[in-house]
Amino acid sequence: MLEGARLLTLSLLAWGSATERELRLWRISDGTCINTLVMPGGVAGFPALHYPHAFLSTQSKGLDIWDLRSGTRARTVGGPVLGYQVRGQLIFLLTSHSRAKVLHLREMLADRDPLWSREVEWTVGGPVTGSIPKIQVEPCRILAVASTGRARDVIHVVNMIH
Repeated sequence: MLEGARLLTLSLLAWGSATERELRLWRISDGTCINTLVMPGGVAGFPALHYPHAFLSTQSKGLDIWDLRSGTRARTVGGPVLGYQVRGQLIFLLTSHSRAKVLHLREMLADRDPLWSREVEWTVGGPVTGSIPKIQVEPCRILAVASTGRARDVIHVVNMIH
């Protein structure tokens, strides 16, 4: 994940039956590793960066938010997270094949409870099979791209204009 002059990488390290994930923050201008976080777990994924915080989904817990300065977990947002995207001051969590949860970034980083959230749902015709959708958030819509059990790609466009 690239943000300004920083790059965030995730490596999955495995030896024997032990697995760890290694999150590294790099300064692009000189290729220097600024910080490294090593955490248990064998799930790769795609990290997101909103410096000084990194976001990383976990297999069973939800979405972890890490403070890269201190190397500590700042918060975990529980529940299923099939995918996510940080867009401006909002975080979009794909929670099922046809549902996303929208959260305020500022509230999550301030460790407020309960969190403001909204659910966005779209209709899926037929059985939910095939791949887990990938979401792309644009200014006024969500694109959810998935493949069906018949190897067809389906794009759901969800307008978020009220």
